[in-house]
Amino acid sequence: MCTSELQGVLMNTFPGATLFGHTNGRSNGSILVVHPTLAPFVRPLTSSTRGTMGNVHECIAAATVTIPKEPTFHVFGVYVSGHDAKAREAVAASITPWLDAPAVFMGDMNHVQTQLLDSLGQRDVANWAWLRTQLSVTARAQPTLLDFFRLQKPLDTTLTRPQLAHDGTAKGSRIDYILGTVHTRAWLSSSQINVLQSQLGSDHRPVEFIKSIQPFTPPHNTINAVLRISEFSDAQLKKFHSLLDPISTLASLLPGNMASQSDEQVVEDAELIFDCLEIAARQVTGKGA
Repeated sequence: MCTSELQGVLMNTFPGATLFGHTNGRSNGSILVVHPTLAPFVRPLTSSTRGTMGNVHECIAAATVTIPKEPTFHVFGVYVSGHDAKAREAVAASITPWLDAPAVFMGDMNHVQTQLLDSLGQRDVANWAWLRTQLSVTARAQPTLLDFFRLQKPLDTTLTRPQLAHDGTAKGSRIDYILGTVHTRAWLSSSQINVLQSQLGSDHRPVEFIKSIQPFTPPHNTINAVLRISEFSDAQLKKFHSLLDPISTLASLLPGNMASQSDEQVVEDAELIFDCLEIAARQVTGKGA
């Protein structure tokens, strides 16, 4: 599925969500999908000192997240080919400047860090030399990246890409990661990470990472108890969209312009959008309209 097709599905499924990244519709692709409630706080990744992150070999999607009451951090969706050495080198070169920033890297890395724990029934395991170095402790250096799953579950042998051998025996590996820079170490005590073993997003199991954040405007009870946009009927959703039509052009322009805005302006714009969402939802539901 190409990027434009994904955008169409996204708009129909999650109105107001934002998509970052690209896919060539065949082999390579990395997409970040931002939930509508967070979309106003997320903008394309850029830096005056590190440069603007492009979609290197269609393997990187990157964004900056500025949530009220939380330090700004960066999110990278990464796909690393197990066969294209040139693409691996390009991805490594592109994300290395961000290792000294608060950032999280997630996706299919095609890499097995520890054969004993992260591989089952496989003789030849995937290896990305650059990532092995970033995750390893040596006599001269500490890791520059934190493997959230392994740090929280030191002996867990759950695989993210389970397979069956020709004789029917199980095999596979853990090659999908949630990695944080050392600046995200404080997240460990208040975050959760799990491999969803009962689900397959493709031939891989999804990896779920939940980071706690401080409540901000709009509060969770407004989103969950008052708006309930996800529970609207088709007729209510149609009315909701029509009420928001006057600001749709403005909202669509925000993601592309956030890179040049201050964090304070991003938050202010986001809160204005949320005010509009709340007013429209109250008119649809009749709750405090």
